[in-house]
Amino acid sequence: MPADGSSVNFNRPPRTPTPTLPDIQVDIPTPPGAVPPPEQNLLIILLPTIGIGLITAFYFLRSLDSAAGMVSALPLLALLLFTVGSSLWAQNRRRRDYHVRREEARIGYVRVLARKQARLQAAQDAYRAILETNYPAPLEVANVVMTRAQALWQRRPGDPDFLDLRMGTGRVPLPVTINLPDPDTLQAEYDLSFVHAYRSLEGAPAVTSLKTRSTLGVCGTRSARLSWSRAALLHLAGLHAPQELHIYLLAGQGAHDDWRWLEWLPHTSQTHRGGSADLLAFDDTRTWTANLSQLIEERRDRNVQLPHLLIVVDADQLDGADTITPLIVREGARAGV
Repeated sequence: MPADGSSVNFNRPPRTPTPTLPDIQVDIPTPPGAVPPPEQNLLIILLPTIGIGLITAFYFLRSLDSAAGMVSALPLLALLLFTVGSSLWAQNRRRRDYHVRREEARIGYVRVLARKQARLQAAQDAYRAILETNYPAPLEVANVVMTRAQALWQRRPGDPDFLDLRMGTGRVPLPVTINLPDPDTLQAEYDLSFVHAYRSLEGAPAVTSLKTRSTLGVCGTRSARLSWSRAALLHLAGLHAPQELHIYLLAGQGAHDDWRWLEWLPHTSQTHRGGSADLLAFDDTRTWTANLSQLIEERRDRNVQLPHLLIVVDADQLDGADTITPLIVREGARAGV
C-alpha cells in the first residue's frame, strides 16, 4: 500500500489454498467389562483334604502298635500334604490370572484412550494452525503490508473467508464430533475428563463475517476502542484489495489525529491512491452523508455488490451522530453494505 501517492498494482498471484479440517468424528469406546473373579469354593479343597486326612489318621492310629504300620501310613500323609499344597497353589494361580487379565484389560483401554487423545490433539493443533494462517495476528499482517508479501490482498470475493474479520483471540469451538460412551457404563478408575479440553481452543483467533453481520459496535475506553479498530482495519485492508473494499470514516474534527493514518490507505480513496483519501470526513456530516446515501441508492438500483463498503463512525465529539448512525445502519443493511 504505497504511501507516496503512486498507483497500486492489482495483479495478485493465485492464492495458495489453505487446507481445511476434514470432518472428524472420535468415538470413545465403552470401558471393558469387569473381569469375573475366580470361584472361591472351599468345599473343592476341604472335601478331598478331609477325606484323605481321616484315612491318614486311621492308619496312623493303627500303626502306633507296630513300626510297619507307621511306614504304611507315610504315603497317605504325603498324599494329604500334596493335596493341600496343590489346592492352595491352584487357588493362588487363579487369583493371579484374574489380576493379570484385569490389568491387561485396563492397560488395553488406557492405550485406546491414549490413541483417541492423540487424534484429538492432532485435530486441535491442525485447526489452530489453519486459523492462525487464515487470520494472522495484527503484527503479522503489518509485516505482510510492509514487505508486500504474497499474502497481501490475497482474499477474493469468491473465497469463503472474504470479509472475515479477526476480532481477537478467545475460546473457539473445535469442529470435531466427540461421542462418549453411556455414562452408566463408565467406571471410576477410568478418567475421561480429558475429552472436555478438546471441545474448544483457548487463545485462538475469534472470527466474524462482515458478509452476514451488517453492523458491529465497539465498546470500552476510547484507547481500547481505537487500538482494536486499528487492528481490525489493518486486518481488513491488508488482506482485501482496495478495488474490492472501500473504507469510509466519519469522525469529529477533534479525532483527526487518531485517524489520519487512514489517509495513506488506498482503500480510503476512490482512485485507490494512498494520500488522496476522499472517503474520510471530519465534521462534514451533511455532505458526506448525502454522497454516501446517493452511492448506496445507486448500488441498490444497479444491484452492485463491489466494492464492499465498510463504514466507520467515530461518534465521540461528532455532532448529529445519534441521527447519522441509524441512517447508515438502515441504508447499509438494505443495500448489503
